[in-house]
Amino acid sequence: MENEGFVSIKDVKDKREPHGELVSCEWNSYSSGMSMFSAVTDNRTLKKTENGWVIENEHKQEGTCHTKKLYRADDDMINKIALIAEKENLPAWDELYIDSQKDPRPMVFDYSSSAAIVLVYNDSAVGGRPKVSFNIQIDLANFFGGGSVIDEITQMFKEAMNDQALISSEELPVNRQGAFGPGGFMGMGIPQTQQQGEGAWVCSECGCSGNTGKYCPQCGSPRK
Repeated sequence: MENEGFVSIKDVKDKREPHGELVSCEWNSYSSGMSMFSAVTDNRTLKKTENGWVIENEHKQEGTCHTKKLYRADDDMINKIALIAEKENLPAWDELYIDSQKDPRPMVFDYSSSAAIVLVYNDSAVGGRPKVSFNIQIDLANFFGGGSVIDEITQMFKEAMNDQALISSEELPVNRQGAFGPGGFMGMGIPQTQQQGEGAWVCSECGCSGNTGKYCPQCGSPRK
């Protein structure tokens, strides 16, 4: 399929290379619409600290909120992800590719989004570098039929990021620099209540906060 502008899971599944220990896993996503302050970024990182395994979730909604939450994670979560990665040869999925000129998916001009799973290995034991990353684009995984595999990993994150596992929550400074000046159009100040949005809600499915519409901009779940 490579000469047709596609590199699929089928093409890369047998490209196995030795790797050391899986030391971190990230689930990152971004979405943005046409309106001001619609850009939303979530970076969720499973990592080991001196106090055990945690998930750090940094959530940014342009001009409105910036939070960082820390959740206690099951020590076996990284092992479960490593088993999935080994079984499905996920590092090779980093090579999934569609030629933009031959992409059969419909183009959307008023909204953009992206999401990825990042696997980080310590390859020192196999003669490599201590930090080797593989970036798996979720939209490509879905397109080539691997969505259910990625869902297993994202579901682990969703289940782990619950109120009972919350260790800390921190509100960070927000950059309120609008597209045309501080605070909004043409440098006009926007009241705090308007920036935060009336009736803002937190998604019960993925934890995305600061939502103001009927649906979560991160995972698409309806407001409950």
